[in-house]
Amino acid sequence: MPETVLCVGAVVRKDSRVLLVRQSPAHELAGQWTIPWGRVERGESPFAAASREVVEESRVRAAVEGLVGLQELPPPWLGQIALIYLCRHVEGG
Repeated sequence: MPETVLCVGAVVRKDSRVLLVRQSPAHELAGQWTIPWGRVERGESPFAAASREVVEESRVRAAVEGLVGLQELPPPWLGQIALIYLCRHVEGG
């Protein structure tokens, strides 16, 4: 059984728009559009990870407003669980 890995995703809103990022060529989902997401690093809170992933993937700063939901990821990411957060655009982009 694979080790459970905690991931986060961020639905970043700015007015009536939602931030999407394109997956890099090295990613399994290369070229596809998605919300910013990634793994929670050791010692990092899920809130901090969501904010970090948004900055890393889009250069946008966002404020986490609350939890939208939880998703058990499908293959090939078995064993990964994602917390999806609703965020408000603060600056950038």
